[in-house]
Amino acid sequence: MQNEKFNKQPKLLGVHFKKIGVVVMILSMVPGLIVKTMHIALMESQKDLLKSLSYSGFLLGLLFIVLSRDKVEDELTIHIRITSMQEMFIFAVIYVMIKPLIVWVLQSPFTDVSGQQLVTLMLVGYLISFYLKKLNR
Repeated sequence: MQNEKFNKQPKLLGVHFKKIGVVVMILSMVPGLIVKTMHIALMESQKDLLKSLSYSGFLLGLLFIVLSRDKVEDELTIHIRITSMQEMFIFAVIYVMIKPLIVWVLQSPFTDVSGQQLVTLMLVGYLISFYLKKLNR
């Protein structure tokens, strides 16, 4: 009874969500490309809103890819998935703590890390780490 508690599989989305994630990522870039290629004039607030919505759609697509299961999801894959997430979380925390020091040493203007940038860093880093570890198993 006690072992069943600890041996639960993580809740992941279906295999097809990888494709859905890629489609969502591509579709989130389409409005920006249309505005650029058609030379549509937008106010600054509209540009900022479009950029933010596109970035959020891109992150949603990345999240779908990260949370989708593989066709073969075994214990090793789950272990690789968890260690990759753990590494990226630790990397993001260290990055946020060390960035002001690096900016100070380089004497460049300080810009705070936005939440979207940090989440993008973590998701992309996770995907790279996960697939590299899967290749080397």
